[in-house]
Amino acid sequence: MWILEGRDYRSPNNIADGPEKTILGTEQKAWLFKTLKESQATFKLICSPTPIVGPDRANKKDNHANEVFAQEGNEIRQFLSRIPGAIVFCGDRHWQYASVDEATKLWEFGCGPGSENHELGWKPGDTRPSHRFLRVQGGFLSGELTYDNAQLTPSLTIRHHEVTGKQASEFVFRP
Repeated sequence: MWILEGRDYRSPNNIADGPEKTILGTEQKAWLFKTLKESQATFKLICSPTPIVGPDRANKKDNHANEVFAQEGNEIRQFLSRIPGAIVFCGDRHWQYASVDEATKLWEFGCGPGSENHELGWKPGDTRPSHRFLRVQGGFLSGELTYDNAQLTPSLTIRHHEVTGKQASEFVFRP
């Protein structure tokens, strides 16, 4: 599991996009890329405070799913899509979702707010082509790693839950 810092190294949101503009910073991005390449884990879970895949609203200007950080966002999505078993998890969303980037096929899961008091920011029913699941409500994510007894092949199951714990979605990943 890789946990990213998105505030300490970032460039100002309002500067022009380009190769020097960053959310992760040079050192953290180099660490992420190096350690993911070296990892022998079947599944590589990347926890980002902001979305890398999205989608996000057109008026937002503070994450890799927005045009203002398009260059680094594209770089990261392209890199992660070449790492077998890489899946992104995003915490800074007030709705739950599972999305697949159309260009790279990279998956991202948004856990949603932990309470029903913070369900906002996305219009219910505004399902985009990248969405595999969309729920503008509170809840949480869970994951379960299981092995096929015969061949010891791992499977990763990721579920969205309502705030009460009731399951709302399920996705199974195999190598």
